[in-house]
Amino acid sequence: MKLAIFILFILFIASQMELTAQYTIPSSVLGNGGTLITGGANNINGTVGQPLIDISTGTTNKVLSGFWNTIIINATGINDETGNNLFSEEHLGQNYPNPFNTSTTISYDITRISRVNLSIFNVLGEKVVTLVNETKQTGNYTMDWDATNFQSGTYFCRLEIDDRAETSVLNLFR
Repeated sequence: MKLAIFILFILFIASQMELTAQYTIPSSVLGNGGTLITGGANNINGTVGQPLIDISTGTTNKVLSGFWNTIIINATGINDETGNNLFSEEHLGQNYPNPFNTSTTISYDITRISRVNLSIFNVLGEKVVTLVNETKQTGNYTMDWDATNFQSGTYFCRLEIDDRAETSVLNLFR
């Protein structure tokens, strides 16, 4: 009987201890009050003692930042069982990687048969290369840009689909 109690006691103590293979990441928050900073077209909400915890918005931007920020992932294209495309509008995705060294991948979505022009411009507004200039079917597309012959700097990727255009920023670093 004493042996059974001793074994139960040891099991109880062992179950209360952390195993060495388990890691704990402690988190703590020191909040001394809330704050709202406004100026011009920008609003910044936060907690005193925790700068940058909340959503920063302006007339043309929205920035989610901070320790407690959640990530929302939006699907750019989904196919149903019949193969019909369910995304609702044309979209130019952000290139990846960005910044990049020699090459980057650019993604875009098309919702209907359209005339597509995908071009790269330098900061002076000069077209440096045309990647796509043709009629495309509905779908998701990716295009690789090999920039080994280009100088480091900021470039702009412009997607024109029929009468609509969208631009993203690409950063080439060597």
